[in-house]
Amino acid sequence: LMLSGRSYHDAKWLLKNKSDRQDALVSSASTWDTYHGSISRKSHQDRYKFAAEMLDDCFGSEQIDVLDVASGTGYGSKILEDESDTSINYHGCEISSSAIRYSQKYYPSEYIQGNVEFLPFKNNTFETIISLETMEHIPNIDKYFEELRRVSTKQSKLIISTPCDENLDFENEAAKKEYPHRHSFNFEEIK
Repeated sequence: LMLSGRSYHDAKWLLKNKSDRQDALVSSASTWDTYHGSISRKSHQDRYKFAAEMLDDCFGSEQIDVLDVASGTGYGSKILEDESDTSINYHGCEISSSAIRYSQKYYPSEYIQGNVEFLPFKNNTFETIISLETMEHIPNIDKYFEELRRVSTKQSKLIISTPCDENLDFENEAAKKEYPHRHSFNFEEIK
């Protein structure tokens, strides 16, 4: 992690919080077992690359306001910037103040601390909302979607992802993670 440009303090924080936090743009083969494997990092990167393609398909090169709900360590802002032709005014919203500090240090954009069930934004603000691997962690999914609807414009695009048909060990996760999975969905439930 330090070879990827992370400070000792930030590398230590990422390793300590690896079950809840990661930076999918850093690490090397030598840290796969202690941090995150290449498959995990690639899948996290691919979700943002997919979102970038969707932005280009929907908006072309016009400028849009994008809210990234549960933006984590901020690496998504870099992927969207690098992969999209759309001009993005990026806003990350994250519950963890430590993750926000990390994001601001390594991926300069706008990051605001907030809970996805009570988003700190005005009504009808964002043309696009991205929320990747989030809703399975939220206690009240209905409140989460109410908030997404509230901060969306009438023509907003919502890009979400969540695990599908995965056997999640809720009990074990609750003992190890600050933000454990609370829900498991099949395809029909997601629809």
